[in-house]
Amino acid sequence: MPKTLRLLLLLIVLLWVIWGGRFHSHKLQSWTQPVTIAVHPIATDSRVAANIDTDDLRTINQYLIEQARRYGKSIDGVLQFRLDPVINTAPPSPPAEARIAEVILWSLHLRWWSFWQKMTVEEADLHVYLRYFPDGAQRMLPHSTGLENGGIALVNVYAAPEAKLRNLVVATHELLHLFGARDKYDPRTNLPLYPHGYDNPEQTPRFPQRYAEIMGGRIAIAANLAVEADALQQTRIGPQTASEIGWR
Repeated sequence: MPKTLRLLLLLIVLLWVIWGGRFHSHKLQSWTQPVTIAVHPIATDSRVAANIDTDDLRTINQYLIEQARRYGKSIDGVLQFRLDPVINTAPPSPPAEARIAEVILWSLHLRWWSFWQKMTVEEADLHVYLRYFPDGAQRMLPHSTGLENGGIALVNVYAAPEAKLRNLVVATHELLHLFGARDKYDPRTNLPLYPHGYDNPEQTPRFPQRYAEIMGGRIAIAANLAVEADALQQTRIGPQTASEIGWR
């Protein structure tokens, strides 16, 4: 197939995905209709086992309910989490370089891969894939991704028991992308961006912050120093994120 035609077909598919995502997004951000979230553990390495259970999903759900209440929003019963069987097929690897065409192609491959995985399970509005890696297998995990228009999140986490609570932070961060939340950290330094990446930007003195803003990802200790939140209890959903996901 000629390269020009191939790119044209990819563009058509991408536009179709974006257009369909507009209607999907309206349902998600209403927070009035039930939203089914299927969580799929991925364990393609024989050295690891999926380290998540239904109690963890309840923890995420309760966290979101409590955060919504801070904005006068009741979402009790809206989110319906479901833990699906372990997947042993690896998702497509992201491109080594972030060229636009390669990223678009990879996102389409990920959607196609997800389509085939969904064929064997019940329908859901959103799909969160948790890919487990052996602890120490890689010094840095591949970047996790949430595709808002595709309703797909690919979350890369460690399988070690001590990483379990931290994994819930990463999973919740990526899940919120599917509801429209944007990152609030500098991708070059991983530092949270002021002011929206801070839990309490008006605090005096500004540092240290007590909590991490969930989309900022880290607790700001000083202007050039931040530490990862080790559990959801160390994070909050800030006003800007609340607006992005339809809570304000």
